[in-house]
Amino acid sequence: MECPRCGRVNGPDRKYCIRCGAPLAVTELEDTGRPQADDTQEPTGSAAETDTWSWEPEGIPQSHEEAGEPQAEPGVVVGEDAQAKNRHRLAQLVVLLLVAGMAVDLVIGLVSCVADGASELLDSGADELSSVLDDAFDDASDQEASPSVDDTPEEALSQAQGYIESGAFSHDGLVEQLEYEGYGEKNATYAADNVGADWSAEALQSAQSYVDHIGISSEHLYEMLDYEKFTPDQIDYAMQNVQVDWYAEAAEDAQDWLDYNDGYTRDELLERLTNDGFSQSQAEYGVAQVGL
Repeated sequence: MECPRCGRVNGPDRKYCIRCGAPLAVTELEDTGRPQADDTQEPTGSAAETDTWSWEPEGIPQSHEEAGEPQAEPGVVVGEDAQAKNRHRLAQLVVLLLVAGMAVDLVIGLVSCVADGASELLDSGADELSSVLDDAFDDASDQEASPSVDDTPEEALSQAQGYIESGAFSHDGLVEQLEYEGYGEKNATYAADNVGADWSAEALQSAQSYVDHIGISSEHLYEMLDYEKFTPDQIDYAMQNVQVDWYAEAAEDAQDWLDYNDGYTRDELLERLTNDGFSQSQAEYGVAQVGL
């Protein structure tokens, strides 16, 4: 039997459409013992008033409300087959959601792994680069500070004699220089002990070199000789015998400051000279010599 609403073909014994739930029209009554309609019978009551007559078989509901079945909403399939289809669709949706969740977890896991791997790679690369640079720096420092030498007492002594002839050294300063060149402490000390230097004369030579080349006060000259590891007695000898005019040294120092910055005022330049260790009278003399 064809549904008048959706056109679906239903079985002959169905009362409602299996697709849309609409009631199926009854075109032929089965032999149920009910009275058949008489074409000659005159209609009565309301039927006679409207000149129409219809007969509804007893027991056949005319709507979903009378049948006690739910009204089908558009797009919703009812009936046993519809329920099966709906359960199938629900199962498909659940499976789809599960698969989507698994896919999201997989993507997040992959991204996390890639990020962790990249971070570890970068950290490893940075550590390796740092290690290589440190090794290279250490090698360069070793080559610079410790050149290849024949570390023997004779070679150390020969090297020490060359230093004494070319410059002024204290005993401990010479040992330090030889060790820097790559000689062992024992051989460097042997060379300084046997080089035959007059260490007081070396102190005086160093002091004279300072006053001949820069403007320096007696206070700063003492500090420089102490830095070069001369003994106090050697420094005192040098300070007493150096050929120097401390006032002239102050004037030279004042000129050096003006060459560095010609914007100094008289008071500022006086402060510079006194900070350099000159006395007040020496500082005033130096400032006057440069025209301030």
